[in-house]
Amino acid sequence: METRQRVRRLALPLIAMAAGWWIFSNAGRHPASSSPDAAAGDISRTTASAVIASADSFAAPKGNETTNRVAGPGGAQRPEVDPSEVIARRVAKMDRAEVIRRIGALSPEELRGDEGHLLARRWAELDAPTAGRWVTELSDVALRRELSSAVALGWSQRDLAGALAWAHSLVVDDTQTQVLTELCYEVARRSPAESLQMASQLPSSAAADDALLNAVRQCAGSDLPSAQDWALHLPAGALRERALADVATVMASEDGERAARFVCAHTVPGPEQERAVASVIQCWARQDYNRVLAWVAAFPLTSRENAVETLVALPPDLGH
Repeated sequence: METRQRVRRLALPLIAMAAGWWIFSNAGRHPASSSPDAAAGDISRTTASAVIASADSFAAPKGNETTNRVAGPGGAQRPEVDPSEVIARRVAKMDRAEVIRRIGALSPEELRGDEGHLLARRWAELDAPTAGRWVTELSDVALRRELSSAVALGWSQRDLAGALAWAHSLVVDDTQTQVLTELCYEVARRSPAESLQMASQLPSSAAADDALLNAVRQCAGSDLPSAQDWALHLPAGALRERALADVATVMASEDGERAARFVCAHTVPGPEQERAVASVIQCWARQDYNRVLAWVAAFPLTSRENAVETLVALPPDLGH
């Protein structure tokens, strides 16, 4: 407000000059019946409004202060509301009868949307066995696969063992694989070692690989030797290299030098080794910058460039 008032005060001389110039330049141009004083008053008011509007615009706050805001009652600004958040909150408050009534009113297309998934999950939280029977009886295979995952996740919030038993009772097909893959993430939060075992038994796929790597990372955070052992016993290939890089990254946060030895001993040159080296450098440099420099200097020329680039990207005062 003070800035706006200062700008208005600076604008007053401009208003006076503009009014005087208009009166001087338009003298004698008005009809005889027009009053010069009245005309001067009109233009003064018009000019003043224009200048003040410009001043207000100049003094108005800049930036994104009204981003994601819409006009409310009386022109007041209020934050925009995400429709999906409204649906999620509404579903979260529903009881069993309300969920069943609402889910029965949705078309197959609507069941594929956010509301359908949220309702299926909420139903499983409130009455998992009934929700499980309902979803397995859906005739639409694609819809059944989608909503089975939602039911399994809702079930796991109250009874993880029951959700796993239900998943294993499903017909062995893509639906069961997807449900078990989704449950791997839930299990990893509570029992990473068990999640590793589950993920390793999934049919080979990109989704199964991601679930296994997530389990490796979770396990490395709580039981690094077990995660390291799992990664080292994976068959040679891209998945093993990714798992070893993830283990090295977690290891580096605790012991950069040990992680460096691990990377050199167990990974092969390639993108995953470069990622692991970068992670090790970023962590180890904060522990012992000079040792990192010596380690990088010993790299073969073919892989030294990426390590040096990682060092260059570190904060300039880190080595001082």
